[in-house]
Order: sequence, then C-alpha cells, then structure tokens
Amino acid sequence: MATTNKKDEEIGLALAGGIVRAASISMGLIRGFVQKQIVNEEGKDVPAMNMISYNSGISGGAIPAVLYAYADVPTDQLLDTARSYKPSKITLEDLDHMPPTSMGYVFAEQPGQLFRVIKYIFELILGVTNIFKLHSMYVTTVYRKSFKPFGIPKNKNFTSGPEELEEILKEHPDLTKDDFLIPREEVRTMPLLLFSMMGARADLDYMSNYDNLHQDCWHEYHAQHTLSIFTAQTSGKFVKLPNMTQLVLSHMKENGGNVPIPFTGTASSIETRYTGKVMMKGQEVAFPLKPVVPFKWGDDGLFGEKRFSLELMTSMSTNFPGMTGSFSAGLLSNLRTIKVNDEGQFITQQFADGGATDLMGIIPLVQHRVKNIIGIFDYNVTKDADLETSYADICRVAGATDVRDPDFDAQFHQWLKMMTSAFTCLFGYFGTEFMPGKARILNHIFDDPHLERMKELMVKYNSLQKAGEPLIVNLKDLKILDNPFWGVTAEDFPSVNLTMIWMNMPKKFSKRVPIEAVPPPPGMPKIDEDGRFNNEEMRSVPELKSEVTNYLTYTNKQINMMGYLGSWLVHHAWYGLKGHDGRVVFDGFAEIFDGIPEVKDKKTFKQEVGTRHDPTAGYGAC
Repeated sequence: MATTNKKDEEIGLALAGGIVRAASISMGLIRGFVQKQIVNEEGKDVPAMNMISYNSGISGGAIPAVLYAYADVPTDQLLDTARSYKPSKITLEDLDHMPPTSMGYVFAEQPGQLFRVIKYIFELILGVTNIFKLHSMYVTTVYRKSFKPFGIPKNKNFTSGPEELEEILKEHPDLTKDDFLIPREEVRTMPLLLFSMMGARADLDYMSNYDNLHQDCWHEYHAQHTLSIFTAQTSGKFVKLPNMTQLVLSHMKENGGNVPIPFTGTASSIETRYTGKVMMKGQEVAFPLKPVVPFKWGDDGLFGEKRFSLELMTSMSTNFPGMTGSFSAGLLSNLRTIKVNDEGQFITQQFADGGATDLMGIIPLVQHRVKNIIGIFDYNVTKDADLETSYADICRVAGATDVRDPDFDAQFHQWLKMMTSAFTCLFGYFGTEFMPGKARILNHIFDDPHLERMKELMVKYNSLQKAGEPLIVNLKDLKILDNPFWGVTAEDFPSVNLTMIWMNMPKKFSKRVPIEAVPPPPGMPKIDEDGRFNNEEMRSVPELKSEVTNYLTYTNKQINMMGYLGSWLVHHAWYGLKGHDGRVVFDGFAEIFDGIPEVKDKKTFKQEVGTRHDPTAGYGAC
C-alpha cells in the first residue's frame, strides 16, 4: 500500500467517469504525481504518487486506475514521464508522437483501429457458440483494447502484492504463482473500482421498479424544494433542502425495495456496504453481503468467465452499454453467480458500469475512510450545459466572486443549473430537471443543507477562472452524513477534505504553449479571450467532443495535450493558487501531501501562499 504521510491520513484520487476523455486526463494527473518528487517519512525522495493509497476509478477512470498498477510496462514508459510538464517545452513533434508503450496509445486513434473493431464484431457474429457468450463480449473488448497492448495476461486472478500472494498460496496449495497477477514492484497505489449490481439475471423488472422509485422520490423532492424556494422568497429565510435519503427510504417498500447496488473491488476484497433488502427472483435478499477476496468471488456459469479476472472487474466498471437496465442492455451486462446468504444460496446477478450508481469516484473513497480526496470534474451534463461547455462559458453567466454581490442568489441558482447532479447530489442538491436512469438519488453523503460549501466552490472557481488559473479548490472538513445505500456513517468517519479539480483550459497554460505547436488559422491569435486554443484540433481540449463516433477518433495530439495539461497542473498548483484579487484560493497539493522537502521550500511555500482567504468573510476574498 501507499506510504502514509505524517498525519497518518490517507490520500485517494477519484478518477471520474467520462469514457476516453476522462481516461486521458486521469493519465495526465497520475503522470504529474509520479513526476513530482517529495520526501517521505524515511527521508527518501519518492514520487508523490507513492503517498496515494487508491486510484478510485469509475467507467473511463477505471482503465488508467488498473493500468497504473498492473500494466507489464515500466512506469516511466507507461506514463511517458520523460515529457516535460512545462507547456513552453511542448513541440508539434512531441504532440504527434505516441509511443506504443504509453498509456495514451490505447486512448488515441491508431492506424487500422477501425478495421480491427469491425473484424472483431464479425468474429463474434459468425462464431457458432458466441450466442452463449454475449455477457463476456464486453470483457473481451476491454482486454483487447486496453490490456493486451501492455502485456497483461488474460484470465488471471489478481492480488495486491507478493506478501498477500504468499498468504493465499499457503492457504490454497492447489493454486500457483502463475495463476495470479501482482502490481509492478514500484507501484504503491491500488485500484479501487466501482461497479453496479442491476438485479438478478432472471429479474426483468428489477430496474423498472427502481425507475418508479426514482421518479416518485425525485418529484416529491422537487415539490418540496420548490416550496422551500417560495418560502424563502416570501419570508426572506432560506429553508434547507429536503433530505433525499429519507425520501428514498420512505418510498422503497411500495416499489419493491429495488435499487442498483454499488459494489467496490480492490486487489484484496470485493464487497458492497449497502444496508437493506431487495427482491431478487421473487424473494427478499438482505445486504450487505460478506466481503470476499477476488479470486473466490463467484463464477459466470458454463460459458462465462470462471475466474474473476482483472479484465472482468474492469469491464464491470466500464460497461456503459449494460447500465440502462433494459432487456437489450441486460444481454451485454456482466454476470456473476454470488452467494447471497449463509444457507448457501447462490443467485446469478447482472453487473454494469459503476456510472449507474455514481460518476465521481468520491463515495468509494469515503467508504474506505480516505481522509484526503482529490477528485476530477470532467463530465458535466445538464439541461443548460453539455459536455462541450467550458467553465469559461459558465463563468460568463454566473461569475460572482462574493456572496455579498447584490445578485449573488440569482447567479448561484444559474450556476447550479449548469452543474451536473452527478456531483451536486453529494451535497443534497439533485437539480431542477428529472434525469431518468441515473441513481443520483442514493448519493447524498455530505452535510450541506444550505449549500454553503457549494457557494464556496462557486466563488473560488470563478476567482481562479478570472485569474487564468487551473480550477482547483479544497473543501476542508466536509461533514459526512449517514447513508445506508453506501454503508457510510458519520459516527465512524465524520469528515473528509475534498479537493475538486474542474478540467478547464487555463490561460496560464495555453499562453505558454509555443504557437508552432498549436498553429491557429490564418489571421487569428493563438488563443481566444478565454484561453482556449484557436487551433481547430486543439480547440476542444479538454472538453473533447463526446459523441459515440468521437471515442475512437481522438488524435495523438489531443490525447497528449490532455496529458500535458494534467501533469502541468500538479506542478503548477503544488504550492498553491491565487485568485483574481491576488489572495490565496487553493493552499496547494503540498499541504495535502505534507511532504515539503527542505526548509527553503517551506519558506517558499509560506511566501507563495501569502494571505489566505477567510471563508467567514463571505467568500469575498476569493
């Protein structure tokens, strides 16, 4: 596991979903933490990444989380760490070059890729027995696309390292070392993946029952929320938000009690901490189930995957085709036959993308009691914003930097409309539009009834945006709420420190990239007023277009620029960031890692931080 810091408080990266564009920015962030050297408790220079316990990956974030630990490629080659983090050093040749040993190689379009995809589909269609293997199709796709290029053997058990493997082999003499994968020797950070149980294979109405529950709860929430807004307008007093968790619990019985259940997988344990009962195959099944080591966790029947392999766990976490809960989606979901009680009863359950229950990767880290969480905000979809909406676009219509601004409330409500409920739901805000098929109603874990922490985030993001900085804000001492769907309790784990990174294109990055690397159209400047490149290929970075046809067509240049941006922001923000008025908004990654190496660096840190923003002053110092 990771080297612990001086405060003995673990650090985790939350690598959010968002398919390939999420994977590429996660790659860059991991590269930055590997490049950044700090001094550990033993006085040795180590990568900052060694202090991180988990890469919590969901959907697109799951691929880099797993590859970082298990790819059979040296870390410096896998992450291409020889690349400079300085934007001034970027060249057109560097952008176009993608080594086949680099993680980015499987994210970018490569010659012959489309032909290989078509060939694979035909092989599946023409295979006589493939009709029995539909549930394994996505596993094979993940393996061929993401694992095989890095020498990861197929269909192996996996564990956390030599010590754990030795213990397993002592207890199970029928197994050998060749049956297992272990992380590379230099790796200290383990993957933590989320996947979603979508009911038993025999239950065609499991998710339809949940859809009814979702709709009933959301509409009641919306009615109560609307009333609270009206009350606030007439009385001048803000009425706190309805508690969605209580609404769900009150409606569960009438809707069969069915919800998509979050499971997490690490190298040492497969588990769910959901506390409650659901109906499966016409009978009540009580959760949580007992944690199981991965190599003992179920099987997939006669034609499926007997071993719970690394590619199977990853395919569960990334299986977006199977997450809708429909019959056709069920054909592509992953299956696992799981023991559901002490009487030895087994039920074959359907599993799909972790994004069916969460998209941010934050809650699994809270479950595992990780105190310091660094999350990436990359997949923002609402009625008022889409995946290509930049934060500069949001700041133009809701750019307040002080809660004392006369029209702050109006701007804040507009800002909330442009924030995905996949994130705001963590704070108890579920948006103004019903979004079917999403399990956001289960995810209220932070105690913020008046959305004060959301307001803090808004004004700090806006201040950094106006300063041309990356958008990185640390919400310290976020209070935890009891949540039975995730098995989180405030008594056991009262608070976390959440650092949220919204991936924007900071002017301080784009201005330093040489114009030769990103040539603009004739007669146009290199960047626009927001800091985005005018170069046609680079204009959409980091908000890469996200239509289905785009996922296989991102270029080497685009993926490499995502990587450069991710690694730069780690170094640039290491000792803190100042907002548009010169005051400190983010205290720096150094404070989180508690690894400032020398006295002179400590002095530099204090000089860089300067005057901190006082949140009691209405966030106006941002």
